[in-house]
Amino acid sequence: LYTEDDSKAMYNNTDVGLAVGDVVTVTTIVYTKGKGGNTNYHSTYKGHYRLTATADTSLVAYSGGTATFAISAESSSPEFAPAGGVIKGSLVEGNDFVTFDYTDNATTATATFAANDGAPRNAEFNFTYGLASVSVTVGQENNPAVKVGWYLVTDVNELAVGDKVIIAAKSIDGTKDYAVKKYTSSNPSTTPAIEVELQGNALANVEGVEQYTLEVGHADYSGTWAFKCDSYSRYLNITSGYLKLASSLAKEGSWTIDIASDGKTTLVSKTTNSKTTVMFNDASGTKSFTSNTPSTTGRGAIYIYKYYNSLAQ
Repeated sequence: LYTEDDSKAMYNNTDVGLAVGDVVTVTTIVYTKGKGGNTNYHSTYKGHYRLTATADTSLVAYSGGTATFAISAESSSPEFAPAGGVIKGSLVEGNDFVTFDYTDNATTATATFAANDGAPRNAEFNFTYGLASVSVTVGQENNPAVKVGWYLVTDVNELAVGDKVIIAAKSIDGTKDYAVKKYTSSNPSTTPAIEVELQGNALANVEGVEQYTLEVGHADYSGTWAFKCDSYSRYLNITSGYLKLASSLAKEGSWTIDIASDGKTTLVSKTTNSKTTVMFNDASGTKSFTSNTPSTTGRGAIYIYKYYNSLAQ
């Protein structure tokens, strides 16, 4: 037990201040990482017994393969063990492409994925110990011959008028991925970001993400593109140095697109404002996509994801 300010571990009734006849309320909060304690009193902070489960890979090859899980629960303090004390594991959904092998209380488990002849897919596994519960998700790559979903664009020649695309970015340290958040106004003051999850070179989920339809840029600017947002049928645009939306297509909403082989993308508007280039602001607080001068540093790299459906071709 801990004091409310987390400053002191208390192990007995005198520390807690309890006596026979007291009426108490106990609140349990399940958690998966320990807090405090020592070698004799393990991680019982406002909750239950500690349980951890990790997989040795988050993505299995499309050709098939195995993910191995390491499972552990603190056992050196049996006085804190839950009733029954049995670690259990299960495949959350009965996906027929996965065979899950686990024996109660074992320290390892395996999930064997069959070869994938289609789009990316996930399997979720759950481990429990008393009231503690840990879920682990392992994905499987798409078959290269089948592209269904939102994939990273690595060549501008992959783009065509009418394509559905998402503008995305990485954090400066490269550990997190973001995309333009779905607009909630036709005249937004900023272009906020939403964190997204990747599965290989594809977006795992696009819920809450803004989608654009590619169009030809303004007629006066040959070779440019326009991004028309699905939410309000308005164009991505630079207005007075800010990345916004516009109801009509003009030079400010006409973009050149350069894409490197690793997918890093440069989006430059034909605006006469000095802030011509889309970048990702990874500063503390609200993450957002902004317009910047080309020489601006300390910004996250931009990427484009396109919706592919090779099965429909």
